[in-house]
This record gives sequence, structure tokens and C-alpha cells, in this order.
Amino acid sequence: MEVLKALDRLVIRERSDSSSSRYVVLTSEGVPVMQARENTGLLHQVLAGRSRAFHIDIYDMEQHEVIKLRRPYSVSSDKMDVCVCGETVAVVRKEVTFLKPVLVINDSSDRNVIRVKGPVSITDDCHFELFTADKKTLGDISRRCRRVGAERDLFTINFPLQLDPRYKAAVIGTCFLINFLFYEN
Repeated sequence: MEVLKALDRLVIRERSDSSSSRYVVLTSEGVPVMQARENTGLLHQVLAGRSRAFHIDIYDMEQHEVIKLRRPYSVSSDKMDVCVCGETVAVVRKEVTFLKPVLVINDSSDRNVIRVKGPVSITDDCHFELFTADKKTLGDISRRCRRVGAERDLFTINFPLQLDPRYKAAVIGTCFLINFLFYEN
């Protein structure tokens, strides 16, 4: 988590193999700082699709687990828990809206910290804006569609350098949730 304190921009690249989704988290200069792997079986991915429960474990480059993302299967509300070093630090929820997709990042007491608003039209290349609870612009998550070799989508995250690393971890998790909710086939 120390590496997140010094970063204000991250790039996430998705790499897929036949059994699971894998990701690499890079600095804006292209230096790998973390890697992630979805721990969901292929059959579950195929049968449940976008609505599936998932577990994503994120490791530093020395293979120490630093972040856990847990999305339980739920018929009603769509949420994901973000754990850092074994402690739940945030809960990400999808709000029901009519036009723009909205996700909220809440603290461990379920109080709103960051609001994520997407565009009206979810296309291959999209821009999701990050806002504080009092509606001030905080940063963004951008997606660029790529289909080159084993590499797939490319996400760029911008957030303030002084943002608490726990919430930087939650924004990273939200990026993964955006991918599952809107871009998974």
C-alpha cells in the first residue's frame, strides 16, 4: 500500500487466458506496481456472466496480497467489498439510475466518500468522473478498448496524490467493477 501513497495516476491492463482474468497495474510510466487475478471458475463465469459473484486478489510485485475485492452474488443490490491487509476499508455500490451509471464508494461504516458517474452512452471508450461527497471533482477512470494479442482493455485512473491510500484502493476496485458491470461479454 505504500506505493499508492506516491501515485496520482495508474494504468490497468487486462490480460485474459482461458481460465481467468488477469490484470497488471502500472504507473503512468509503465512500471508494474501490482497484479491482480480473478478467482472465479470458468463455468461460473460462463453461466452467471456479468451478474456473477467474484473474488479478485491484488498482489504487490513481491507476491504479497495487498487488496481483496469481494462481490457476493445478490439478486437485489449490487455491491463489492474492498479489503486492505485483511480489513474492510470500503463498500462500492451501484445506484439505480435512469440515464448515467452511478457507483458510490462508501467507507467501512457505509458513509459516502466518492461518487463515480459514467456517461449516458457506455461505448468502447468511456470516461467515468470521480466526485467527493460534496460534489467536487476528484479525478476520473477512463477506458480505452484494445484487442491486441493477449492484451484487452486499458483503464487509466487519475486521483489526487493526497487521497487516502485506502480510497485509492477502493477506486482501483471500482475500476474492476466497472469492467464487470459494463464491459464483460
